[in-house]
Amino acid sequence: MSALSFPEFFEACHGHAPLPWQQRLATQLCATHTWPDLIDLPTASGKTACMDIALFHLAYCSMIGKPQLAARRIAFVVDRRIIVDAAAERADKLVKLLSDSTHPAIVAVANALLRCGGQAALESHKLRGGMAKERNFAHCPAQPMLISSTVDQIGSRLLFRGYGIKDYSLSLHAGLLGHDTLVLLDEAHLSRAMLSSVQALRQQQQRATAPLSLQSVRVVPLSATAQSSGVRFQLDADDFSHPLIQQRQQCAKPVQLITCEKAKERPKALFEAVVKLLAELQAITIAPAIAIVVNRVATAREVFELLSSKLKIKPQLELMIGRSRPLDRDAISKRLIARCAAGRNSAPDDQPFIVVATQCIEVGADLDFQGMISECAALDALRQRFGRLDRLGTFGKARSMIVGGGDAEDDPVYGPALTKTWNWLQAQGEALDFGIQALATRLLDVDIAPLIAPIRSQLQLTPSFMGLLSQTSPRPQYDPDVAALLHGLSDAQEDVRVIWRQSLEGLKRNEAALVSEILEAQRPSSIEMMSLSPRAVRHWLSGADSKDYLVDIEGVDVEVDEFKLRLGKQSPIWRQVGKEFKAVGSVKDIEPGDLLVLSNHGGCDAFGFAPDSTEPVTDLSHQVRVMLSSTQQPVELITKARLTAEADAMLESDSGNAEAQRIKSILQDLKDDEMSARDASRELKRFLRVAIAGGAFAQETAAITTPISDVQLLWAHAEDLFGVLLYFGKPKRDDLSEDDDSSNMIRQPILLEHHNRGVGQRALAHAVAMGLDDSLQQDLALAGHVHDLGKAEPR
Repeated sequence: MSALSFPEFFEACHGHAPLPWQQRLATQLCATHTWPDLIDLPTASGKTACMDIALFHLAYCSMIGKPQLAARRIAFVVDRRIIVDAAAERADKLVKLLSDSTHPAIVAVANALLRCGGQAALESHKLRGGMAKERNFAHCPAQPMLISSTVDQIGSRLLFRGYGIKDYSLSLHAGLLGHDTLVLLDEAHLSRAMLSSVQALRQQQQRATAPLSLQSVRVVPLSATAQSSGVRFQLDADDFSHPLIQQRQQCAKPVQLITCEKAKERPKALFEAVVKLLAELQAITIAPAIAIVVNRVATAREVFELLSSKLKIKPQLELMIGRSRPLDRDAISKRLIARCAAGRNSAPDDQPFIVVATQCIEVGADLDFQGMISECAALDALRQRFGRLDRLGTFGKARSMIVGGGDAEDDPVYGPALTKTWNWLQAQGEALDFGIQALATRLLDVDIAPLIAPIRSQLQLTPSFMGLLSQTSPRPQYDPDVAALLHGLSDAQEDVRVIWRQSLEGLKRNEAALVSEILEAQRPSSIEMMSLSPRAVRHWLSGADSKDYLVDIEGVDVEVDEFKLRLGKQSPIWRQVGKEFKAVGSVKDIEPGDLLVLSNHGGCDAFGFAPDSTEPVTDLSHQVRVMLSSTQQPVELITKARLTAEADAMLESDSGNAEAQRIKSILQDLKDDEMSARDASRELKRFLRVAIAGGAFAQETAAITTPISDVQLLWAHAEDLFGVLLYFGKPKRDDLSEDDDSSNMIRQPILLEHHNRGVGQRALAHAVAMGLDDSLQQDLALAGHVHDLGKAEPR
């Protein structure tokens, strides 16, 4: 590999030599420039190192003057509700090393990557709905970058329907990710529809003129259980003789089967299993970590409550369900990783740790438990769950149990595979071992097809569908179902999204205009939203005495004619209709895809969906605004009651008396119609700016560094002042990749001739950096040069 050395680069980055398969794949890739059709590796084999390998391949190709043989954009994609940050952390680490390190092996790779034409050796981006916008994602098509994301975010962009992206930018994202991009699809057996759609997209791209057809998007599935034709990359004899691989492959994971025929007794049986397993493990290690993985949210809740109330010892307890708000879920994930990350060294103050989880824990975070109790599931799901048990094989004394029996012949989640898997497990005798090598040996002559969860039928991405999807502004009258193209066909309806805003507490049904005004200024973000099936929402809000809807996957909707919305003395539930919000009158008004805004209906706690809870739900909107403050203008709502209370507090503490008196005076003048709204806004702006600088309203403004730029009065239905919206600083210039063409607005006059020439030069520079042939370079330069020529027409 000439001046570049993958083993030296890898060891300089991570402090240890690469595994044999990692070095072999890097060598093979640099020789053939062709990825295998499937990276078929068992769990805990270090598959995320494929990011390093792809990056090194790009550096090598750039060094030999052929960057087009590799991919500048390397996306590591996984499909699960729980967002995995491990790939993003690895990418950020590589970015920092390539920027700051003086190690010769790293410097050599950095210099080679700089030849690709980007502004830096490497950038890292995490694409997730509701995240702070990635301001540089679209700035340069030649920039090498590592992207960590989900099937929905990457897949929707590839199909011209990027979730959370405005129509004018859809083609930009499709173009960037559709060419010169490598998609490393982790746990690909969960994303067969995505894999099929990208392969169909790639076939359409082959019709393009070279070199565009050579640089079309490539998806490489990474999985230990995926079914794929073509060239498979697997472990070989060198790998199996490596001490680390041997340790992970050969460690025993003995399983005890526990039969529980009655579904109502399942939570109790799981609780008793935990007590028994905890006692066994504490005889071996003082502070074991145990995972209880179940198939229903209701079961997880019941087991968690039993553990919280009845365990004699008090371990650290966590509950992880997919039906939760991303910010809450991220907080739980961080606590889990801090305590149970694979390779973590135990700490003197460690306590026994128990996490109760649904399927959301099967794939994703690199967690390691010493004990596991699982409800029976399809065999492929069980193998994923047990991949978190003694993940690195360093404990060597893992204990586990599977609880089953009495399940329906056709389970709503796993179909007939659940019962068939349980029957197969019972037929294996007592020496059942879910260790990687032991289970693989046991399955050698077994037809596992009946034991695998059913695969959704797939919607094929046809050329006609591709033609419709490529129409972005305006969109065609018929729009293909992107969700079905990414996840397969399902009779489930689109989720309803729910958020909680305490600022709307007490507003009446006839104040929809005020609600719309507030939510336009403080827009809902996906990271504060909880997604629920329409059925779950209707059951919950109607108070139906049923828990069968509490599954952690999308379900089939049900009729709700007999249900009535429980309003009582609670504030209305607001439903978005177009750009406005209207009060919900009946659960029958709630439709798939709706956005609902609640203030005091309960239904959620720190762990997620809690339909029986009536406790106030934490409003996450302020936390969201702080997170997005770098890309969105800060806007804070201060109610009239809050203004008055803060002014009174200032008077009591003798701080800012003049400002406090003036604020109260302005509010009184408004009430008495002795001051206009325009004058009040101007006066409040002046005095609030001084008051905030003196420490007032710290709860709302502590994280804001810019001064107040505008004050907007909010009026309730009875012409009474409800509060004010405080705008800080200037509106942010949104990222081109997330906004429409208003993001291209310039602040200074410029001659059309100079503008066109500049765009043409920029287009040419990008074309040269991308290595396009001379004729295409000139075509793009000319297109840029004349793109605004129509503005020369006086009309």
